[in-house]
Amino acid sequence: MHVELTVSDGATTRTHELVLPEEGCGSVREKATNRDDKIRICLVRLAGRPKVDIQWYLRVGAKEYETTSITDFARGARFELGRRGAAQLTVVTR
Repeated sequence: MHVELTVSDGATTRTHELVLPEEGCGSVREKATNRDDKIRICLVRLAGRPKVDIQWYLRVGAKEYETTSITDFARGARFELGRRGAAQLTVVTR
Protein backbone atom coordinates (compact mmCIF):
# COMPACT_ATOMS: atom_id res chain seq x y z
CA MET A 1 0.00 0.00 0.00
CA HIS A 2 1.23 3.47 -0.88
CA VAL A 3 1.04 5.97 2.00
CA GLU A 4 1.54 9.72 1.66
CA LEU A 5 2.41 11.61 4.85
CA THR A 6 2.24 15.42 4.78
CA VAL A 7 3.67 17.29 7.76
CA SER A 8 2.82 20.92 8.37
CA ASP A 9 4.36 22.89 11.22
CA GLY A 10 2.36 26.07 10.56
CA ALA A 11 5.17 27.65 8.53
CA THR A 12 6.36 24.90 6.18
CA THR A 13 4.98 21.71 4.66
CA ARG A 14 6.86 18.51 3.84
CA THR A 15 5.57 15.36 2.14
CA HIS A 16 6.99 11.88 2.68
CA GLU A 17 5.92 8.75 0.79
CA LEU A 18 6.17 5.13 1.91
CA VAL A 19 5.18 1.80 0.40
CA LEU A 20 4.04 -0.73 3.01
CA PRO A 21 2.91 -4.35 2.88
CA GLU A 22 -0.73 -5.08 3.76
CA GLU A 23 0.44 -5.81 7.31
CA GLY A 24 3.73 -4.22 8.31
CA CYS A 25 5.50 -1.05 9.36
CA GLY A 26 7.56 1.74 7.90
CA SER A 27 9.16 4.89 9.19
CA VAL A 28 10.60 8.17 8.00
CA ARG A 29 12.77 10.76 9.69
CA GLU A 30 13.82 14.16 8.42
CA LYS A 31 16.13 16.14 10.65
CA ALA A 32 17.56 19.62 10.28
CA THR A 33 19.03 22.10 12.75
CA ASN A 34 15.68 23.79 13.44
CA ARG A 35 13.28 20.85 12.97
CA ASP A 36 12.87 17.11 13.37
CA ASP A 37 10.10 14.92 11.87
CA LYS A 38 9.81 11.29 13.02
CA ILE A 39 6.90 9.16 11.82
CA ARG A 40 6.32 5.43 12.31
CA ILE A 41 3.27 3.90 10.68
CA CYS A 42 2.03 0.30 10.91
CA LEU A 43 -0.79 -1.41 9.04
CA VAL A 44 -2.30 -4.05 11.33
CA ARG A 45 -5.44 -6.11 11.85
CA LEU A 46 -7.27 -5.87 15.17
CA ALA A 47 -10.33 -8.04 15.65
CA GLY A 48 -10.12 -8.81 11.91
CA ARG A 49 -10.39 -5.17 10.88
CA PRO A 50 -7.62 -3.20 9.12
CA LYS A 51 -6.14 -0.44 11.27
CA VAL A 52 -3.37 2.10 10.91
CA ASP A 53 -1.18 2.72 13.95
CA ILE A 54 0.78 6.00 13.79
CA GLN A 55 3.44 7.40 16.10
CA TRP A 56 4.44 10.94 15.16
CA TYR A 57 6.94 13.37 16.66
CA LEU A 58 7.65 16.91 15.45
CA ARG A 59 10.13 19.45 16.78
CA VAL A 60 10.37 22.97 15.37
CA GLY A 61 12.89 25.14 17.18
CA ALA A 62 12.19 24.71 20.89
CA LYS A 63 8.57 23.50 20.35
CA GLU A 64 7.72 19.79 20.33
CA TYR A 65 4.56 17.89 19.43
CA GLU A 66 3.98 14.14 19.77
CA THR A 67 0.96 11.93 19.16
CA THR A 68 0.02 8.26 18.86
CA SER A 69 -3.19 7.14 17.12
CA ILE A 70 -4.87 3.94 15.95
CA THR A 71 -7.81 4.18 13.55
CA ASP A 72 -9.69 2.20 10.88
CA PHE A 73 -8.49 2.66 7.34
CA ALA A 74 -9.03 1.56 3.77
CA ARG A 75 -7.35 2.34 0.47
CA GLY A 76 -8.18 5.88 -0.48
CA ALA A 77 -8.61 6.95 3.16
CA ARG A 78 -7.52 10.42 4.25
CA PHE A 79 -7.29 11.69 7.80
CA GLU A 80 -5.53 14.38 9.79
CA LEU A 81 -3.83 14.39 13.19
CA GLY A 82 -2.63 17.33 15.25
CA ARG A 83 -3.74 20.93 15.50
CA ARG A 84 -5.00 23.06 12.63
CA GLY A 85 -2.72 25.98 11.83
CA ALA A 86 0.10 24.43 13.87
CA ALA A 87 1.49 20.88 13.99
CA GLN A 88 -0.53 18.70 11.61
CA LEU A 89 -0.03 15.35 9.89
CA THR A 90 -2.21 14.37 6.92
CA VAL A 91 -2.24 10.68 5.96
CA VAL A 92 -3.53 9.45 2.57
CA THR A 93 -3.58 5.75 1.61
CA ARG A 94 -3.72 4.42 -1.95
